[in-house]
Amino acid sequence: QLTNQLNSVDENGKPLTLCMGVQSADRPRNARVLVRGEIDQPAQEVPRGFVTVLNTSQSEISATSSGRLELAQWMTNPEHPLTARVMVNRIWQHLLGSGIVREPENFGASGPGPTHAELLDYLAVRFVESGWSVKSIVREIATSHVYRLSSEFDKVRFEKDPDNLYFARANARRMDAESIRDAMLAASG
Repeated sequence: QLTNQLNSVDENGKPLTLCMGVQSADRPRNARVLVRGEIDQPAQEVPRGFVTVLNTSQSEISATSSGRLELAQWMTNPEHPLTARVMVNRIWQHLLGSGIVREPENFGASGPGPTHAELLDYLAVRFVESGWSVKSIVREIATSHVYRLSSEFDKVRFEKDPDNLYFARANARRMDAESIRDAMLAASG
């Protein structure tokens, strides 16, 4: 009976929606530079590989591989200096309002450096040691002294560190609508 119903839906139903997906090709191919970004104006071929600015070791990509596996292994390699630091900085920024590196979208040599490089390195190492567990790094940050600081204004601290670069106080942050509602309910009992 269910088979008959399924067949009737297939015959009378709406056409299936097209869904785009990624699939490895039988023979991976290199990309071409497109003149002015036009698909119908391909220029010289560019071999598959890592961005040379980020990867000075230049790991080879097999001719039979798409390179996605190699990229994933390179990014999650414990020796890779950037991935864990960027992730830890973004978690710190989400929890505390500003990151250890103040511009998370400009995390390289051209952006401002970290205010606490040793702290960033420590948290990145802990993050990798925990198996890239976001939960464990959130727990470590949330149980720290910095996370428990008050955002109450203190004139002396403000004069010494007006931009709060040294995390002497918590940053005051706007609350979203759900948080305001929850805070009012908690305050009213």
